[in-house]
Amino acid sequence: MASSRARNGTILIAFLTFIGLGLSAGLLGVAWPYMQAEFDLALDAVNVLLLLQTITYTLASFIIGRIMARFGSGMSLVGGMLIVTLGMFGIAVAPTWMVVIVVGFVAGFGSGITDAGLNLYVTTYHSARDMNWLHASFGVGITLGPLLMTYCALHLKWQVGYVIAGVIMLAILALLFASRRHWRNEGFQSAKTRRYGVPASAKRCGSRYCGSV
Repeated sequence: MASSRARNGTILIAFLTFIGLGLSAGLLGVAWPYMQAEFDLALDAVNVLLLLQTITYTLASFIIGRIMARFGSGMSLVGGMLIVTLGMFGIAVAPTWMVVIVVGFVAGFGSGITDAGLNLYVTTYHSARDMNWLHASFGVGITLGPLLMTYCALHLKWQVGYVIAGVIMLAILALLFASRRHWRNEGFQSAKTRRYGVPASAKRCGSRYCGSV
């Protein structure tokens, strides 16, 4: 019974985490015209930020198996969400565009850890149905993000949107930290995982995962 409650609790937290990731991903598109004006930038300057975030996001995705094998599922997710949370607050208080780029570069790594980590975890320990709900949760977040930023940019300041997102991420971080011992690790801690970075169970579930995207 306790194991079942832990399983249900962690998957619900996973859904909330993906809502948070979607929310954070949906902010920049609406905020950019206001950021561009405030920092006196060219229209295409945002490409540098997007490129650097993509690099660190992809790097985290490549090594997520090793990270989870080394630190465990729970603490890996806590670490990833901590980086994302700090990134939201960092962008909100950034005095220059260069600071935004540096913060975004680091935050991209945290997003990659959290995103790839949860995908790997759900693929390994849950069903295709749970994977579908996980990705649907991201859709909810990325729908709410632009709405939040639109209101803040029009009625407050664009920075407030990032502060609110940071507070939401902080709440999710608290849930991840409180539940860190309930996330399963078997399969991630094997010698084979430490060497190759991906649990054998996740490889066996590859077709199930691909079918649920």
